[in-house]
Amino acid sequence: MQPQLFMGGPPYSKQGANPMTVYKLVADYREKKSRLVHCLCQMGIEPTFSRLDVGDYVVSNSVAIERKTSSDLVSSVLDGRFQDQLGRLKEAYPVSIVLIIGGLSKAAAIAPNAGIIYSLIAKAVLGRVNFVVFEEYVQAAEFIKWLVTETSGRSSGYDPLIKRKPKGIETAEQVYNVLTSLPGVGPVSARRLVGSFGALSNIFSSSESQLATVLGPAKARKLIHLLRSTITQSERNTSLTDFMSDNTG
Repeated sequence: MQPQLFMGGPPYSKQGANPMTVYKLVADYREKKSRLVHCLCQMGIEPTFSRLDVGDYVVSNSVAIERKTSSDLVSSVLDGRFQDQLGRLKEAYPVSIVLIIGGLSKAAAIAPNAGIIYSLIAKAVLGRVNFVVFEEYVQAAEFIKWLVTETSGRSSGYDPLIKRKPKGIETAEQVYNVLTSLPGVGPVSARRLVGSFGALSNIFSSSESQLATVLGPAKARKLIHLLRSTITQSERNTSLTDFMSDNTG
């Protein structure tokens, strides 16, 4: 079965493959037990695992891949994660790919309104994000294998955005780690915020209109909503219980 391709960005020009090139593929550590990684390893492509700040996979330091199943695509669209993830991909890497496994027909079938899915994909493609859709994991793995092959030796100097623990790192890096964890704030927006406001305290105490001059109205509104949100007592207890349950043993 042929994949569905929705191309939203300029492709790289084709160059001859170099058999001596070390193929580079970095995967987020949460992908270790995924079926996609299993298929990749069977094909001889073993990724390096790190905690990625943007995307699920980074190929040759220049191509970021956000992997989604059909059901995850729908849930991320409905809860607002989808657009935020796309924005962060575009800010961080020259080539952004959303890799959907399971097909769009399944996604459309489980979505409350199929038009929402297709509309957001159309907008994303017009915004220069590439979409590739496969029915099976083995097809997706084959695609990544050849993506690694075709991009080998073409690194544009972009380092994979790896999220590290703040212990022992410089203050500036801690500041950027905090900012890029916020909704709608990628590496570029984080640098702009620091350039405009300097300290985190200044950023967090800024008004929506002040933040909008740097982030734009939509992102500023989302950030202000987060900063002014309160957690109820029941939510605090639930979150703590979930945390302890997830980290026991």
